[in-house]
Amino acid sequence: MASHIFLLSTPFLVFSLLAYASFLASFAYSATGAEVANGRKEAEALLEWKVSLDNQSQSLLSSWAGDSPCNWFGISCDKSGSVINISLPNSSLRGTLNSLRFSSFPNLIELTLSYNSLYGYVPSHIGNLSNLNILDLSFNNISGNIPSEIGNLVSLTSLNLSSNKLTGTIPVSLENSRSLSVLYLWNNSFFGPITFIGNLTRSITILSLSYNKLTGTIPVSLGNLKSLSELYLGNNHLFGPITFIENLTRSLIILDLSSNKLTGTIPSSLENFKSLSVLYLWNNSFFGPTTFIGNLTRSLTILALSYNKLTGTIPVSLGNLRSLSELYLGANNFFGLITFIGT
Repeated sequence: MASHIFLLSTPFLVFSLLAYASFLASFAYSATGAEVANGRKEAEALLEWKVSLDNQSQSLLSSWAGDSPCNWFGISCDKSGSVINISLPNSSLRGTLNSLRFSSFPNLIELTLSYNSLYGYVPSHIGNLSNLNILDLSFNNISGNIPSEIGNLVSLTSLNLSSNKLTGTIPVSLENSRSLSVLYLWNNSFFGPITFIGNLTRSITILSLSYNKLTGTIPVSLGNLKSLSELYLGNNHLFGPITFIENLTRSLIILDLSSNKLTGTIPSSLENFKSLSVLYLWNNSFFGPTTFIGNLTRSLTILALSYNKLTGTIPVSLGNLRSLSELYLGANNFFGLITFIGT
């Protein structure tokens, strides 16, 4: 009886297996078809952008032809054939980003177009690159504001917009990039107070805002960036005392606050930064004695305090800085004998 039931069930079993196999084949075909369609969509978007560039740029992208971009110059794909990397640094490209349809690249991880001649503005639809890890548009001629949609790039780990002609305030929406580790915005024309720093992720290690037109005081909340190793705020219009340092991590290696309008005494809490190697405080209005110097870490290699209003004698303990290779103390109000050199 059991055998009889088995025989009766066999055709049904065979039918089920055939149906399942057909389903798998259909699914595979569907997936492959979707991948091909997506690849064509990405190719079309890249070719559309290529046409918008000047003639010389188009000739440099001569490999960009057909509907399969994975072998094109500067393009990398994943195993499915989807574009994950557009890397064209120093490629003599001239044009704008306006015609680059970012929505066509759902899997893009890196976009590097540094050291070119791109102009225009950063389009708001760049916010469609939700999986982007690295965005580098540095050393171009891009102008205008950073769009608030930059905050939609929640997977960003590195953002470099340095050496452009960007202006406006730095958008607070950057706080949404919780994985951001490196932020380079130096050498632009950003203005206004630094309001976004306190909300940045604690994973940030390098923050460079030098050579802009930033104003106001340095927010105390900057001390919340516990992983910060390099901080560059030089050549801005920042004023007031340094109040954030006491909260900063001891992993700080480089601190540049030069050429601002900072005032007050230089906090003795600098002695807590055991990894500090470079300290630029020159061209400000710091006053008072340099009592903190003797307590600075012995790993310090550069100390620049020139063009301030520092007073008193130069402490003998400065001679304890055995790794010091550059020392700048000029244009202050020091007096007395030089007694540290012999130590």
